[in-house]
Amino acid sequence: MQTFQKPLNAAEEAHYVHLLKEGSEEEAKRAKEILIERNLRLVAHVAKKYHVDFALKKDTAAEQPRYMVFFKSRDADAITAAFQEFVSRRIGREERPSIRERLNQAREQAERKAEHRTLDREKVKVKDRSVQR
Repeated sequence: MQTFQKPLNAAEEAHYVHLLKEGSEEEAKRAKEILIERNLRLVAHVAKKYHVDFALKKDTAAEQPRYMVFFKSRDADAITAAFQEFVSRRIGREERPSIRERLNQAREQAERKAEHRTLDREKVKVKDRSVQR
């Protein structure tokens, strides 16, 4: 059983897309192959989620290798949903904030909440003392 290669991070993907668009012919071929091979893991994950069977065939007879992907499902809606999720994940990856940015935002929110908590606790202590007397 052959496993898929690890996916590219955002910087690597941007580099290969740049090579594909503006690199020499040889660099563009290699960049295209790498982009295709590294995105297959995501295709497999989404297809499995929607119970879509697929077969991948690499045709090396031509000068530039071609990949043919065959999909099979009980109904067309499952295949459509799988494609929509795949595209949204690929597009959404660039628009999402990084994990570090999200952690910094969470840390700032926690600091703001901590200030409010101390004020609320002091109010509760004062109320409790007045009730006990």
